[in-house]
Amino acid sequence: MVELKLENTPPITFVSTYCKPKFTPTTCLKKLIEANKNTIIAGDFNAAHTAWNNQRNSQRGIVLNKFLKTRKDIKIFAPHSHTHISTQARYGNSIIDFALLRNIPYNTSIEVVNEFNSDHLPVIVTLQLHSNLATSTQRKITNWYNYNFTLHHTPLPLTEIHTTADAEHALAKFTHTISDALDKTSRPHFGQPGKKLPVYIRTNITNRNKIRKAWQRSKDPALKESLKKLTNIIKKQIAIFNSHNWSSFTENLSDNNTTVILNAANYIKGYRYELYCLNKSCKTTHCVIHCDLLPADCWIYNENRNSPEKYSEEIFKAVIQRYETPDSRNRWDSPLFIVHKDEELPLEDIEGALYRRRAPPPICPLKLFTLWIH
Repeated sequence: MVELKLENTPPITFVSTYCKPKFTPTTCLKKLIEANKNTIIAGDFNAAHTAWNNQRNSQRGIVLNKFLKTRKDIKIFAPHSHTHISTQARYGNSIIDFALLRNIPYNTSIEVVNEFNSDHLPVIVTLQLHSNLATSTQRKITNWYNYNFTLHHTPLPLTEIHTTADAEHALAKFTHTISDALDKTSRPHFGQPGKKLPVYIRTNITNRNKIRKAWQRSKDPALKESLKKLTNIIKKQIAIFNSHNWSSFTENLSDNNTTVILNAANYIKGYRYELYCLNKSCKTTHCVIHCDLLPADCWIYNENRNSPEKYSEEIFKAVIQRYETPDSRNRWDSPLFIVHKDEELPLEDIEGALYRRRAPPPICPLKLFTLWIH
């Protein structure tokens, strides 16, 4: 393990590895990867998979590929030609010598050198340190209002241009300003895994796709009508499936000693009424806690947040204008507890509203006694 420190960039850790044929590499990989944020692990992994250009998968390759799918910050960097020459014809040549790159900001290249008298061919990984930084493959979400606000308040570097070198220097500064504003107003996007639908819904989706392809080729009106009907059926089936999942979720929370706290960032009263109906369905008590702050105090809190989470001034004013303050005269906002800046929560009153107050009658005969706060 070697650590390389370069100017204006975080240190990079280089790890040379060899995994024994009967050894699963994931255990050690977890420790090596977490050793540094910027890491290159290269060597003989003894793991073959089609994800890195092999003809077939080995058991260790399947385990390694499954582990790497859970790590969006790691990129597999493997050559296109074989790196291991098998002495047994039934196994064939394979690519088991490659590199794993984690948060490496440079453009890279890899090649296999057909030299030396060995069953493993040398693999050379080249970091292009003097090239432009590589674009991150991590998916991000950008707040474009904040991006525009940041650029508007960031003076662009204006320099006199007389030579080609001056033009390149000015262009590099301009690119850095744009990229820096984009990084400050973006946050990582963590994709949620898709829902596991039942077999009958997946079968209908497969049939719908087949009908769509047939209709695209023939433009038959009868196929188009069948496509619409099956699409509507799938929508209804998914809606019923999601409703059953929500029922199972609420049943799992049916405990007299459970208190659910919902951070209701939605500022419209229709959302609070929806939660009130849910409380009645679950036959449980609830209360509303409203933090009553001045707009100036809210703006200070907003300024202290991380850059990607900040509201621009335009959005901040729009939120204040649309905010619907809870009113204790509304049954969905009652009981209501108002807390001002630097005040302590009235815990005894909240406890009485939740535990010593009679639960409202249910909309339907459900026997759930979970306590909710929002």
